[in-house]
Amino acid sequence: MARKRLVTKTWFDGHGTGWFNTAVKILRLSLLLAVVSACAHTPVPTTAAPSDPSTDSAPLPRRDHDVGDPGRRRETDTHLNGLKRCPKVAGKPRLVAIGSSTMASVIGPMMERLLKPKDVYFALWGRASSSLVRPDFFDWPSKMPLIVKKHRPHVFVISLGTNDNQALKLHRGGAIRPEDPRWAVHFAKRVDEMLELAVGPGRDRGVIWVGPYAIKGDASRVIGSRINTIIKERIDAFPGPAFYVDAYTATLDAAGKPITSYTPVGTDKVVDARGNDGIHLKTVVVKELLTLPALDLAWDCLGIPKS
Repeated sequence: MARKRLVTKTWFDGHGTGWFNTAVKILRLSLLLAVVSACAHTPVPTTAAPSDPSTDSAPLPRRDHDVGDPGRRRETDTHLNGLKRCPKVAGKPRLVAIGSSTMASVIGPMMERLLKPKDVYFALWGRASSSLVRPDFFDWPSKMPLIVKKHRPHVFVISLGTNDNQALKLHRGGAIRPEDPRWAVHFAKRVDEMLELAVGPGRDRGVIWVGPYAIKGDASRVIGSRINTIIKERIDAFPGPAFYVDAYTATLDAAGKPITSYTPVGTDKVVDARGNDGIHLKTVVVKELLTLPALDLAWDCLGIPKS
């Protein structure tokens, strides 16, 4: 005789469960409708453009001023001034100037002549047509460790921005046009990267950045002005000894247009501000509006008497 399998029956077993089954079906239907409703209101994700893995992928750090959002300054200026103070110089002062053709052919040689009587170590690294937006042509950030190792500067003088009015090349491929809102964010990050590399992890080097000067044309008026604003804001916000020479504003006239004439300091004579091409500044203008303001800051950083 086969043994019967023991089955434990509950109150739910048997014929009195019709109402329970109906309730379960209603509950399941309600859950299904809720899921469908939630899916209908869920936004479909879009595919973002490829970004630069080293400098363009992360959001900008919050600092005193962010691009397009000035925000609030630190509660006390004392902390900011402390961060901006140049580190002490031990031994012979060492200054390295880097940048595009403006630095290589005009500002740099001027600095070298003016610094010679001061017994300052000076080195010049220039590359014509270089910028921060075309690392495929010349990659300044990749050169910075070599420059630091070779020259051990106390102060960097940087002149970049004049050639950046063009599409920004991403390291992963592709490019972003200047009119694209993302351009400003990517460019600001590259300025930040240069500042970090220049001052060093210990914030033991000063940085003086000579901005682009104003030239004729709608592109300079719109894009050039924005480039100047971005560099200035990132330097103002940078938590370290970085200073800006606003050459763009200095080379605008009272009407806000690029200067065409100039009165040298100590004279009443009005001279042409630009060369025959109508773009490049005359030597005296570069000296008084770009080079000497940068050297004033450099001398302060290096602890050199100006007289």
